[in-house]
Amino acid sequence: MDLTTSTSSPTTAAPEPITGSCLCGGIQYEVTGEPMKRVMCHCENCRKFTGSSFMANSFMKESQLTIKSGESLIQSFKDTKVDSGNTLERRFCRVCGSPVYVTSSRAEGFVVVPSGTMDGEAGRKWRPEVEFWCKERREYLPVVEGTQALEMD
Repeated sequence: MDLTTSTSSPTTAAPEPITGSCLCGGIQYEVTGEPMKRVMCHCENCRKFTGSSFMANSFMKESQLTIKSGESLIQSFKDTKVDSGNTLERRFCRVCGSPVYVTSSRAEGFVVVPSGTMDGEAGRKWRPEVEFWCKERREYLPVVEGTQALEMD
């Protein structure tokens, strides 16, 4: 699946920037424009990174993300044991542990922003288009209606 191609339809007006932060508020960010894809990932590493049953991700161009404050609080973990074979650079707040964004060795110039850190309406209205690593989905979670479900063998 090509995550660099947008499935969103063009709009006449640019959407409002989306703001977000870590749990302690030390890191503040802004994203502009629509994500290329909205993805739920059920892989073990994403579950462990979020401490939840899945990770809800917005795939964006790196230029769409601006760290507004707290850049010095961003800690990084190089995740090399992922099923896809990519090396993921997982960035999080060193104070509160909240995930902030992720980059991949196979997608230079792109970032993954967790929707759970998005503020207000943008976070509430976030809806996935694709689900990855569905073979690892927790049994109690249903498939989200309208998503493309990928096993990712």
